[in-house]
Amino acid sequence: MIKKKAIIIFIKYPELGKVKTRLASTTNDRFAVNIYKAISENIFYEVGKLSQEYEVFIFYSEWDNETDIKRWVEKKYSFRAQSGNDLGEKMSNA
Repeated sequence: MIKKKAIIIFIKYPELGKVKTRLASTTNDRFAVNIYKAISENIFYEVGKLSQEYEVFIFYSEWDNETDIKRWVEKKYSFRAQSGNDLGEKMSNA
């Protein structure tokens, strides 16, 4: 069945010093990674409830390893590397 609606999620692999850096600057890298993982995993869970109706695309940072991303995120989604110099370009290219 071809789905006409899509959900696109932009993510980075949860690596110390690479995610939630502003939060980490006032707390620490471990806390920031744990918050990022909790928020992201909650989003994956909620979106999973909609995956029968919507096609879900995970756009991961071009610096991330797709295998690591797939190990972290459910494999039932479609995965693509982000491309572009800023968020606007990345969204336009998605």
